Amino acid sequence: MRWNSSPGRRVTVDVKAIEARTSGAWFLVMLGSLTMLPPLSIDISLPGLPLIARTLGSPPALLQWTLSAFILAFGAGQLILGPLSDRYGRRPVLLWGLGLYALAGISCTLVNDARLLVALRLLQGFGACAGTVCARAVAQDLSTDRAGATFRQAILTSVNSFAPVIAPLLGAVILATLGWRALYGVLAVVGVVLVALVAVLLPETSPRIAHPVWGAYRRVLQLPRTLGLMLLVGGSFFGFFSLISGSPFALIAQLHLTSTQFAIAFAINSLSFIVAAALSARLVRTLDPEILFGSGVAFTLVATILAFVVDTYFPSVVGFIATWSLYAFGVAFTTPGAFGALLSTARKDAGLAAGLIGATNMLGGALGGTLSGARSGLPTTTLGLFALIGGISATAGYVLSKPALRQQRQGREARAHDA
Repeated sequence: MRWNSSPGRRVTVDVKAIEARTSGAWFLVMLGSLTMLPPLSIDISLPGLPLIARTLGSPPALLQWTLSAFILAFGAGQLILGPLSDRYGRRPVLLWGLGLYALAGISCTLVNDARLLVALRLLQGFGACAGTVCARAVAQDLSTDRAGATFRQAILTSVNSFAPVIAPLLGAVILATLGWRALYGVLAVVGVVLVALVAVLLPETSPRIAHPVWGAYRRVLQLPRTLGLMLLVGGSFFGFFSLISGSPFALIAQLHLTSTQFAIAFAINSLSFIVAAALSARLVRTLDPEILFGSGVAFTLVATILAFVVDTYFPSVVGFIATWSLYAFGVAFTTPGAFGALLSTARKDAGLAAGLIGATNMLGGALGGTLSGARSGLPTTTLGLFALIGGISATAGYVLSKPALRQQRQGREARAHDA
């Protein structure tokens, strides 16, 4: 196997050495840890926002922008750092991004102005996206077929899904014992540890193709399944984040759960996501990845139909939690399938493709969360409708990609016949 070490020059890479360094389960756990940065960084700070607002003498609405700025930078940054990792390598982009993440975290512990905190969180979100987009791309670099790619993507999704479970509890403990500045200090420490792990353990896996970025974007966007898969991911996370963002209004304000009961409901949803991602990783070793992918899409559509019917016409605590968790189960199945389907065809542009899917994921989630928050007056009715819109959009994206899939198969068959 050969990779570009610089434009116009090729060097031979010891593939066996790379395989030996990346074959263990620990390596996939490390990659999964890189993808945990966004949910960890967002959820760990949630318990401290009211106290931070009082301490800095800032309106609570301004502190909400520390979350929005992080999410915005994380989503948009993937469109930049993804193709850069294809051109210059995963390691330098990861080390640079994680370094920025750690420095921003340290700076957050020192601020006395809310506007500066928002700016630093913007930088931190940009640095964090290097972890997610490069980890997804490395998983593809190490895969020789789509089944292997989907398996690795499912493992990353499974590890990533632990962050929403542990982060709020960790944030509450840190806030009670060390104060709000330590929330960002812990994130800085995590960034430093990940920099050290990448520097020591991660070999370079990227082909490092020296093509212009705009040409790479055109190449990936022209792949037969790209647009359909982007619609699938964006739609599924639109509905999913509508339910996540609206769940406090639905379960606490309308259906009268306590905060502790709500935390249990959220944990059930997260557990459903974790189980589905782990099951997907197991099943892809014995089933056709496309069959597994399509089954996940069908499951997601059924879950959203149930969510619409139950939340609109028969609102109840059990009904909301059950359909919400079913939706999480479906999304956890489709997400690795979407990454595996696109990245396995993009190959040398895996970083760019991962950035596209990741940015679409964040865009759909941000739109769903914003709209559900704007319509909190009729929470369960509105959330059920948004869930259904997400499920229909995801299914439409998959259907749109099916003719492209047939074209790909026909092309492979024709080439095999000619050979």
